[in-house]
Parts: sequence; structure tokens; C-alpha cells
Amino acid sequence: MESHVVRKRGRFSLSVFSCACRANFLVAVLLFAGGSHGWDTEGFTRIFNGENLSGWNVNCVDKDRDKVHWFSVTDSMIEIKTEKEHRYMWLTYTAEEFTDFHFKCRFQAYEDLRGNSGIQFRSRYDTITSGGWMNGPQADIHPRGPWRTGSLYDETENDRGWLAGGDRSSSPEGLEFFYSTDTPAWNEYEIIASGTRVKTVLNGMVIQDVDLPSLNNQNHQEKNVGMRGHFSLQVHSGSAVHISFKDVFVRSLSTATGPDTRQETSLTLDTKCASMPGPAFSVLGKRLPEKSILLPGALEIHRPTRGLKTIVVR
Repeated sequence: MESHVVRKRGRFSLSVFSCACRANFLVAVLLFAGGSHGWDTEGFTRIFNGENLSGWNVNCVDKDRDKVHWFSVTDSMIEIKTEKEHRYMWLTYTAEEFTDFHFKCRFQAYEDLRGNSGIQFRSRYDTITSGGWMNGPQADIHPRGPWRTGSLYDETENDRGWLAGGDRSSSPEGLEFFYSTDTPAWNEYEIIASGTRVKTVLNGMVIQDVDLPSLNNQNHQEKNVGMRGHFSLQVHSGSAVHISFKDVFVRSLSTATGPDTRQETSLTLDTKCASMPGPAFSVLGKRLPEKSILLPGALEIHRPTRGLKTIVVR
């Protein structure tokens, strides 16, 4: 059955189907996120202060560094307005990392510039790959084809591709998407992650609710993404984008106390790296033998293969 995106004008125009989905969403979130009701932000932390980009950082390749002014704060909202010629760019919340969480924000899309965007989570910026790349999963925002919003895409190098959704048939019937000229003019977006289970919710409707074991595969573990990392607002390359964000909140669902259940991480050198002169690995400036075990809590490993590459282990 073909799915249809519904543009609603006026606050009382919700369909019966949409209302039912909202009711189901409330029940699901009570079970999954521990008692959140709709857009209630009790127990959440505001990570955008509405005044400036304190705690946030623009990530991009060097040749786009002169375009960071495309990310600004206007009228208590993050406004991103780009031209067409650029590589991928990200506005990353670098003040804190998250594992299990409930994220929510409001975003506004504009019909004049409908380039692709999205919210990356459990992600990390790699300055080596492609001259600069944000590895990690993403919840898509696609104003040109709103039915794709809420789909999940993996931006991790060597694992890039759709995790869930990405085609019109996967979009639930009755999905609502608003532009800046609509009433309401803002979309409400939520991402809930617990272990490898990820849920996206758009305007009260569950879009995806899936288990994604690939987020914890070897490639993601080596890059320390998929299960832990930063939030980042993405701007797709080669597209003119105009999108705004406000009311950006997150609540950690991770247990703050209790025993550390993380496993030891074993690093074995490959022959290419082992043949290089000098120490093959260093941790915080200290040399390691050719084969080493890093205990939980180790921070950075620098591997001098094809330039300096950083792997973060926690």
C-alpha cells in the first residue's frame, strides 16, 4: 500500500488514524523510555541554550571552513542556511557523549530550500577519513520527500547504507510533515535508543522501531560509534539547505551507578602497521608493546598508519 504524507493546517485537523497512533506512541514510550508523556520534558536536559552555540562545534573539511557562518542562532533557534556548493557539514554537540538516551527537538523546514538534513547520534568525527567524516547512525530529515523523514541511515565508513526505511513503502500512512508556512510550523522529532534498539517518532507517530545489531559490529566498535557518541545536525553535500532547530532536549537512559560491564578491548597489530619504525601504538603518549590489552577507561589510541588516525576506546 502506498503511504501518503499529510500536510495538516489548523490544530483540530488530525485524522482518526493519526490520533490512534499518538495514543499507541504514548503507551510505547511509557514502556521504552521510562514514563515520558508526549512532549513532556521533565527529567530532560536542554542542550541548546537558545542564545548561542556554546557546547556545539561545526565539523567540515578544510575547504568549507569559510562557510561556518551558515550555522547561526536566530530568534532562540539554530538556523542552518546553506548554498549548494559544499561538502557534508555537521553541527555537533561536543560538550557530552551519550549511550542510551531519549532525544527530542523541534525542527522547521522551508519550501524554498529543501535539501537533505538529519540528526546523527552516537557519532564521532574522524579527521582522517575523506578529509573529515562523521561516523555513526542518523535519523533522516528529508523535506523534499517528507516520507523519508524518520528513516535510519548509517553514515559509518565501510557500513554506509539504510538501516531502516529509506523508501516510500516503509513510511506509515498518515505521516505528518509541516513546512514553515503551515500550522503548526514546527515538527516534533524524537529519537530513543536503548542498546541496539532505536525508535524514531515524528509528530507523535512512530516511524521506525527496530533492533539494529550492526551498530555494535567490529567496524563500529573500532570507530567507537553506534553505541556511544555525540549528537550532530547534518547538512548533506551538494544541496542548498534551510532548516531550523529549537527546544533541543535529551535524557540519558543509561544507568548512572553500578558495576562497569564494559569488556576489555584487544588490539592486535596488522603486518603493515607492525613493519613501521617506532612504536606502533601509543596511549596518551605512552608506548605500548606490539600486542596490548586496553582496560575500560582508556582514552585515545593513535595509530600512525596512512597518517595519524585516532580511535577512541571507552
